[in-house]
Amino acid sequence: MKSKNVATKRIRIAAVVATTLFLGCGGSVDDPESMPIVVPTQPTGPQIAVAKDRTCVVTRDGRVQCWGGNENQKLGASCRDTCEGREGKTSCCLAPVEIPNLVEVAQIALGAEHSCALVRNGSVVCWGANAYGQIGNGSLQAAAVPQVVHGLFDVRQIVAGDAHTCALLGDSSVQCWGSNNSGQLGDGTMKDRATPTPIPHLRGVTQLAATWRVSCALLGDGRGQCWVYRLAFCSAGRLGLGSGKVVAAPAPASVA
Repeated sequence: MKSKNVATKRIRIAAVVATTLFLGCGGSVDDPESMPIVVPTQPTGPQIAVAKDRTCVVTRDGRVQCWGGNENQKLGASCRDTCEGREGKTSCCLAPVEIPNLVEVAQIALGAEHSCALVRNGSVVCWGANAYGQIGNGSLQAAAVPQVVHGLFDVRQIVAGDAHTCALLGDSSVQCWGSNNSGQLGDGTMKDRATPTPIPHLRGVTQLAATWRVSCALLGDGRGQCWVYRLAFCSAGRLGLGSGKVVAAPAPASVA
């Protein structure tokens, strides 16, 4: 029975990975697989995360292995492979590589060009692109190795959108940082933040979710709140507020 459970776990991981271009099988990116394959990682632990061109897993011993595109050094490790990207040849890893000196990881979150890890002691580290402050270390410089996010303690969950990151803290509050051009940080402004910024009046959060320029929170009473600013193609349906109008919500708004 034990071996059956292990096999099932490996198949599920392979099925998710097969949806990306970079399969981590050590082969050519010009021959994408349409059927699940088993990726040769270390024994996988609690999580696997997928972004537009890369995949990362947390291993059972709390380490992180990643593969795929490595523009802006978002894999957090050196790659010797070269792949064709939108702007020509770019750095990539065709097989899993371990991020050096990153241990005791509980969770990972992947943005478009940056990556973050929640460490078991409640701290957060991020690396990769940082043009909008999405690494959270107070600078706008890209980082090839994990950087400690300033001022975060007792973090329970992290999520990443296109170029922003949010953290759920132990007191059920939320802090976000990075790009805020659509109000996705939820602080009521459209100002980018290079360090974590609390979302005013948002408490009782049990879970976070983020994508592109939208962030949402699930509250303990079962209600949901989301935040994103007005976009030409952003209807109220993106926030779950109903349809037929464009909304402006750079601060959390309750989902109907």
